[in-house]
Amino acid sequence: MERKSLDLELKDESTGEVEARFARLNVADHDGDVTLPGAFEAGTEVPITHYGHQTYLAGALPVGKGTLYETGDEVRLRGRLFLDTQAGRDHFAVLKHLGRLQQWSYEFEVLKRGEVSEDLRAKGVRRVLEKVRVFGVAPVLVGAGVDTATLAVKAEEPKTWIRPSDGKVYETFDACVADNQWADDPAAYCASIHSSKSADERIAAHKAAEDRAAARAAETARRDAELQEEIERVAAAHRRLQDRLNRA
Repeated sequence: MERKSLDLELKDESTGEVEARFARLNVADHDGDVTLPGAFEAGTEVPITHYGHQTYLAGALPVGKGTLYETGDEVRLRGRLFLDTQAGRDHFAVLKHLGRLQQWSYEFEVLKRGEVSEDLRAKGVRRVLEKVRVFGVAPVLVGAGVDTATLAVKAEEPKTWIRPSDGKVYETFDACVADNQWADDPAAYCASIHSSKSADERIAAHKAAEDRAAARAAETARRDAELQEEIERVAAAHRRLQDRLNRA
């Protein structure tokens, strides 16, 4: 298995979404490889692996996943870090703070090589890659790719966690986890209630949902009362008919 470098764009802090340019096509990299258009299978889903290839080297758990696609002379990965895991949150924070200092690498296997012309060989090219299989991508200190840098960091509104049962607001994921130990999996529970909306918006939405539920309950009670009145009316009519029959 081999490795190459790439760069990354953080798309959305509220969900851990990322977009990475991890390869350039028809350009010789620092390993002397030229990758041709079509070398990567579009739509392939791959893990985002632990820093420094530690998923491959030491068995550390992956921290996200994404899908590969080509655009122009670039190959990109669009994916998401696992923010419901500590490692996923740690990796996202590192990527955000390092910005353009952060390099990436991808783990791959060469499936098909092309011919290296004399002209390319004179320019230092040692391999032409026609087909590769990517096993994963990972942040690293130094990679082999050319023209790599963090493209951008984009954030939504500050994320909050709001407990539906009582509208309690948590400003951090860890605070939510600490206060909801009653759940079978507090981390998964808190991941399910996060929002990039403001606390006021979430509380208003929760209040509106409660109001709708109360209205439905009131309507059900009204219908039940009407049904009970109808039952009593029919029962009274039945008793009057029975009395007339008995007198006859």
